Amino acid sequence: MKLVLGILIGILWLFTIGLAFMAATGAGSYWSFLILFVLVLFSTIDWWRLDR
Repeated sequence: MKLVLGILIGILWLFTIGLAFMAATGAGSYWSFLILFVLVLFSTIDWWRLDR
């Protein structure tokens, strides 16, 4: 279960990095990047604490 969640969170990180580049170049919204970044950060922390 932790492996599957880790893969999904990894995909979320890729989307977050993509949105960061889009926001930096002006093609994307800064707020959508910020919301996704906070979401994936909390997800990673919860995933790290899983089974501990």
